Amino acid sequence: MSDTTEKLWCIYIPGPDDLHAAPSHEVAEQMAACHNAAMKEFFDRNPEKLADWALTVDQCKAQVIEWPHGADEHAENLARAAQPVGQATPT
Repeated sequence: MSDTTEKLWCIYIPGPDDLHAAPSHEVAEQMAACHNAAMKEFFDRNPEKLADWALTVDQCKAQVIEWPHGADEHAENLARAAQPVGQATPT
């Protein structure tokens, strides 16, 4: 098994703003599980949305991947995610 402690992690959700940094692999796994459960619940209650949006459930699933950019961008993404919705990101 590979060592995940030195790597930077994120979840990938296809679409705009598709990368979401995570502070650790474990947290990324939790983020993906929460997203995937929420999507399943939404589509279970609204199955017509899959047809309306021409999607499958699998196309909406979050995946844990290694962060594809540098450490500075990872830190910025984490800081941006910590901001309350609607609040400007500090520069």
